Amino acid sequence: MKLEDCLQPWFEMQFDYHQTIRPCCFYKEDIDKFDFNSNNTLDIKKIWNGAYFQNYRRIITGEEKNAQGCNNCEWLIGKKDVPGNVLQEKTWENIKIKNPKNEKIYLEKLANLELAKKEFFQKKIILESFPTKIYINFGNQCNFKCTFCFQNPERDQNFNSTVSAEKLIKQKDIINKASTIHLIGGEPLVIKESRKFIDYIVEDSDFYDTTLSLFTNGALLHRYIKKLSVFDNMIISISMETAGKALEKLRVGSIWSKLEKNILDLKEFAKINNKNWNVSIACNVMKTSLVDDGMYNLIKWCKKNDLGIHFGFINGVTKYDFENEDFFKNPKILKQRKLKNWKQMFEKCLSELQMHQDHYAYNDLNGIYSHALHCAKNYSYKKELIYNFDQYLRSNVIPIIPQVIRKKLRFVKKFGILKSETFK
Repeated sequence: MKLEDCLQPWFEMQFDYHQTIRPCCFYKEDIDKFDFNSNNTLDIKKIWNGAYFQNYRRIITGEEKNAQGCNNCEWLIGKKDVPGNVLQEKTWENIKIKNPKNEKIYLEKLANLELAKKEFFQKKIILESFPTKIYINFGNQCNFKCTFCFQNPERDQNFNSTVSAEKLIKQKDIINKASTIHLIGGEPLVIKESRKFIDYIVEDSDFYDTTLSLFTNGALLHRYIKKLSVFDNMIISISMETAGKALEKLRVGSIWSKLEKNILDLKEFAKINNKNWNVSIACNVMKTSLVDDGMYNLIKWCKKNDLGIHFGFINGVTKYDFENEDFFKNPKILKQRKLKNWKQMFEKCLSELQMHQDHYAYNDLNGIYSHALHCAKNYSYKKELIYNFDQYLRSNVIPIIPQVIRKKLRFVKKFGILKSETFK
């Protein structure tokens, strides 16, 4: 997949508890701001064709020569071996509505979806369509304390900002043009504003032709099965990095036996009640996924229970991640004794997926494997020493250098080690 294949700013709008609105999770530079705690009115239509979203579209069409925050997109890196047309078709396929209950609303959603596809292929900058996917990251509150979670520092600092359910509900006419609404956190079944939003759409039959997509750790699914049964179309994605007791060590507070029961009970309920519920496992690949056949056992468990699986790679931001789990950023981890056969571990997992003809998951994981090989190939102790020296300068030396001198040092490159950015 290449940058020009990305369809995010033509079909998705994300609302995030950091008081931002964006088309994807991976853009690294300035994004649109909206304070959900203010008295300002949320105007999705205005934002959708505002300066920020227009700029995203120009980057992908090539009209904006500087790729800005799309440079070295981690999503594209992880999906580089997945053909763009395959990923696009998978995306459109996931937002189809089956067994519509309200013909008028269903046709409006379908027309909006078809218009979005048309405008994407036309590479239009100003759109007549509205977002076909609404993605809401309500907050960071969670019932687990995962060792690798990037939200841990926020929780430790009591950062508890949220997205307002009420402001979104006031935009019902536009939100309900979307084919899918995605809820995430933290744990969306814990966060107050998320639960308020769920209660609202469960009670409003106009939303019943929406595909509800829930990203969850699975611990509370048993409490919500009956409530969510008003939706014939759901996508439930449960986060797991490995299987069994190893998962409990990563996801502190989890109990494997209860998670397994919740997931299998959910599938059984959907089968008995003829629900179009797609239940799958979202696996972030990290060191623990490779140790003791963790990811392989997870894949075997998924195939045994007819569960889909898809993969991403850990994006560690804490010291724990860097030192213990994120071998993409810290390939030295792959030198550890327990990971001496890490390539064979990947290949074993790929063979299992190939045996089950799970082509999407195979391509997904193969792209991550290629990225791991690239990271390992480019690793050297010399580069690590340079990196550590650079970090030491940034943290301990640069702050005490007067600004006037620092400006001059920015242009010093004669050492052949230090990058000029160090002295910014």
